[in-house]
Order: sequence, then structure tokens, then C-alpha cells
Amino acid sequence: MVRALILDLGDVLFNWEPPTSTPVSRKTLGQILHSDIWGEYECGHLTEDECYKALASRYGYDDQAIAETFVKARASLQLDTTFKAFLQTLKQRANGALRVYGMSNISKPDYDVLLSKADDWALFDKIFPSGHVGMRKPDLAFFRHVLQEISTASEDVVFVDDKLENVTSARSLGMRGIVFFDKEDAQRQLLNLFGSPAERGMEYLSINKTLLQSATTTNVPVQDNFGQLLILEATGKPELVRMEPGQRTWNFFIGAPNLTTDIFPDDLDTTSLALSIVPTAPDIATSVMDEILSGLNRDGIVPTYFDRTRPRVDPIVCVNVLALFAKYGREDELAATISWVRDVLYHRAYLAGTRYYASPEAFLFFFTRFTMNLRPGPRRQELTALLSERLQERNKTPVDALALSMRILACLPLGIECSADVRTLVGMQCEDGGWPACVIYKYGSGGLGITNRGVSTAFAVKAIQGCAARTDLKTLNRR
Repeated sequence: MVRALILDLGDVLFNWEPPTSTPVSRKTLGQILHSDIWGEYECGHLTEDECYKALASRYGYDDQAIAETFVKARASLQLDTTFKAFLQTLKQRANGALRVYGMSNISKPDYDVLLSKADDWALFDKIFPSGHVGMRKPDLAFFRHVLQEISTASEDVVFVDDKLENVTSARSLGMRGIVFFDKEDAQRQLLNLFGSPAERGMEYLSINKTLLQSATTTNVPVQDNFGQLLILEATGKPELVRMEPGQRTWNFFIGAPNLTTDIFPDDLDTTSLALSIVPTAPDIATSVMDEILSGLNRDGIVPTYFDRTRPRVDPIVCVNVLALFAKYGREDELAATISWVRDVLYHRAYLAGTRYYASPEAFLFFFTRFTMNLRPGPRRQELTALLSERLQERNKTPVDALALSMRILACLPLGIECSADVRTLVGMQCEDGGWPACVIYKYGSGGLGITNRGVSTAFAVKAIQGCAARTDLKTLNRR
């Protein structure tokens, strides 16, 4: 559990600009700030006059020029009020369970100036300026001193600093470290650490309910049933989605088709998913499955469309049809299709994606969904064993948020360890609580990708919740 947040002050909570109208160049100023002389000054071992004289001697400037440079630098110092407000809200939400500390490499004179730049310092429970402590970052002694003073175990501390070497020292002592690049990224990471990722994700879905529509990678809106069905199955919340159900079979598109032919046929993929998720009269499901059996290709494999003039085959479409048949105990009627998707799995023919799906994880996820519908027996045992091998081969492979969620969701029912993937997934959460838009599927001709933040978020929430059911999430947020 996070109990303490330690923040650097300069370049994190406060910003400043190197002065340009002084004899000391920006390059020399950088050298000064990284010099041993400046380090001694920040630790309080040199007075301001002693420091400026030593720097003037080393760098060939008059000490008054050095002094003028830092007077102007101090004048540019400004508090980031929006970031401060964010931190105050973060602390308030913790209801007294979070303490906030400052830990800064700063001389006594500069610290006095910094204190004058803000009227309210109630955010901090205590500040540790190096000039008063007599130690500075990245020295481990300074970190150990602070940990002792705040009486908090290092694993319960989050440390934020703009310098990697300082964060490295903090991490080496067991703290969770965030390298500050910009305010937005820091806020996102802090929210992911202090908030509940699943709760924040569900809040995003609720705020955007019925608006969780798809778009192409070129930002063209796409109204489709398939993405809505995926969100519905992942969340179990019909109020989040807006669909256009078919009478018997379903169409991928809601309303008029987009970026394809003017007349677009119903497809087996959307239909099978819908009949597996949406309550359907058994006689309708039976009649649809009978129709599917009447349209198998010459290899005995199910096609993608009910329109026989479009003889397309995709292994993931096949797997989704098989999941429907397995739900009704009729998978034996598609023996040739089962044999083919098993070969696709065995020979890793999915690694480049498929005609309609972008990622290998999509095949593994939907294949898992199929096997979970199979009755216990030799077939299920064989397929799940092979599936487990293939999932472990993909373990820790870098992928986008949706593919990662799919992989986790495929691993969970098979008992495959995936905590590292969950940690990565949590770190991908956006500041608004959702996850990034990722390509789910693509147009068969041309390969234009279709994305949906709602699907990415719904899958991520389900993956995190599934892992939380067997793993303490306190260990998943560690950095």
C-alpha cells in the first residue's frame, strides 16, 4: 500500500528558465549546476559568497556575473499551480492515508526564495532541503535519512524526480520511482498508482456509455455491432452499448456500411458472437447453425459471410463460429473446421494476424473462448494443452493494450502466470481512466484498421479484475 509520496521541487512542482541576458552562457550554467562546488553549496558546506567566488575562479567569470545570473534565475521561478492542485486532490482522496513530502537539492538561500513563491505549503507534511539536511541526491544516505524521518517502509513510498539517477537511487532502496518528463505523464502514472485501475476504467466506460463507437486508424467513424458485442461480453452491462440486432443473423455494421460496398451482407463472425452473448431463442440459434452448415466450403470450413458470392475464410471467424456450436454441443458437426484451426494454432499460422484481425493475441483470445465452451474430454484437453504452450511463447512480448488484455484474458483460465503483463497493462492506462484505442480488426481489402477505446478499456478492466481475483493488486502496481 502506498503511504507516502516524495516529490522533487525544482523542475517538478516549480519551473524556472535559464537567464539569457547575462554573461554566463547556458552551457556554462549547466556545467555549474553539475559541479562539485555547486554540490557543496547545496549541502550547506559553502556560503553563497564562497560558492560564487569559487565558481568565478573556475569558470573565468567575475563573481558578480555569477550572482547576477542566479538572481535572474530565481526571479523566473514559478509554481505549477495546476500540478499542485492535482496533488492536493490526490492527497484528499486518500482520506488521511497518504503523506506528501518534498525532497530537493537546494541551497539555503534558494530554498528561502522558493518558500516565498507559494502562499500555501499545506500540501507537504514535511520538506527535506539538502541545504538544511547536509546531504543531496542521488546519495543513498540522503534517501535513507528521509525514510528514517518519515518512518515508512521503502516499498510503501513513491518517489518523483526529473533526474533518472535520483529515481534509480530511490528504486535501488525499494521505492517505486517515476521519472518526471512532463506534468500530464506524471499525473497519469500517479493516478494509476493511487487509484483503482479497474474502477477508473469502469468510470470511463460509464461516462461514455452508448458513445463507445469505433473509428478507423485514419479517424473515420465506424458504427459497428461487433465492437459493441465485445464490450457487452467483457462488462456484462448492456446499458453501455448501442447495437442494431438482426432478426436472425447479424450485420457487422450499424446502419449503412462504411468504406466498403453499398450493400454489405450479414456475417458469421458477428452473428456467432451475438448468438453466444445476447439471449436468443434456441430455435433461432438452431436454424442459424443449420444454415451455416449448409454453406461450408469445399474443405468443409465455415466462410465469413452468408453471401456465397464472397468466399472469404478467416481462422478467427472460424473459431468464433466454433464457440457458438460448442455452446450448443454441436461442435462435432464442424470437424473439418476444428481440424483446420487446430493446425493454425499448431503451426503458428496466426503470428502475422489474419485477414480480418491484426494481432496474434486476437486468435489466441478467441481460441481460448472456444475451448472454454467445449465439453470436458480428450479434444478439450488436447487443444487447451497446445493453446497453453502457444500463450507461454507470447508471454511478455511487447504489444498494444488491447492485445495485452486479450493475452491476459486467455492466460487466466489456463492458470498461466501473467502478473508482469498486468503490471504493463496498468501502466498503459490514460489519465481519463480509459486505455488507448487499438486496432481490433481490419477491412479485408486494403487492411485499414478499426479501433475502439471502449473495447480496449472493457478488455483491460476485465483482465485486471480477473487477475485481482487471484493476485493482490498491491504487487501489480510496483515500479
